[in-house]
Amino acid sequence: MDVSGSKANWASDPDSISRSRILKSRDKNDRRHVLIVEDNELVTDALRILFEETGRRVTIPHSVADEVTVGENDPPDLILLDLTLPDGDGLEVLRSLSIR
Repeated sequence: MDVSGSKANWASDPDSISRSRILKSRDKNDRRHVLIVEDNELVTDALRILFEETGRRVTIPHSVADEVTVGENDPPDLILLDLTLPDGDGLEVLRSLSIR
């Protein structure tokens, strides 16, 4: 409901329609790539939703080894990196990516 008490009609919202068209028309290669390396699933889900809703392409690797592989094969525009990961040190991952 909106402030007046009536139900909002999201389908007729011009901003929503425009944003939807923009997102659908973008090629995978035209979208900014965000790499999220985090072991907390609630955090990764929230960040994924946020970035995807704003037109970003999001990758969430399942291990430090996967993160390094993704970072090398599909370089991200932004990395959100947890420093304390169960299977490795985030700073070491960052150093290995920056060397390449």
